[in-house]
Amino acid sequence: MNHGTVGRQFVSTSIRSVAFKLRRAGFKPIFSFESQMRSLFDQHLRVLPIAVLFMVLLYGCQEKSVQPQINPLQLSVVDMGCASASLKISVIDNAQSHHVTVKRDDSTIAIISGGTIDSLFFDTGLMPNRVYRYIASEGDWSASIQAATMDTTSHDFTCS
Repeated sequence: MNHGTVGRQFVSTSIRSVAFKLRRAGFKPIFSFESQMRSLFDQHLRVLPIAVLFMVLLYGCQEKSVQPQINPLQLSVVDMGCASASLKISVIDNAQSHHVTVKRDDSTIAIISGGTIDSLFFDTGLMPNRVYRYIASEGDWSASIQAATMDTTSHDFTCS
């Protein structure tokens, strides 16, 4: 027995009960109230699935606008020498206190704390002609960059 049959039986029983009470109270129906109500219920029962489908299509398939989160950490190389590196570390979000960990090749070399972080960091004691990977991280966020020191025979020096 499906749900439509159960619903029809319930409505049909309820309609008969109301019709019986009205006849018992002395009301004489002008038309067959029971058959009219059953017909009306059957018509609505046929329209109901279409209405539900329409509502699902109309409201269920709306595109939700999700704003992508922007990484608040920024890490960039300012200058490279033969044995040193200058890095700029910034945190865009100034709403809270920050504790940014800076690593060079998986070794922690600094922890920078503060509400607003926009700092230059100097890493010294590096080997010439070598590539280093720097990672700045805080919580779920991280920024990474690779930087190469110059060779000792390099003529690519800049004066500022």
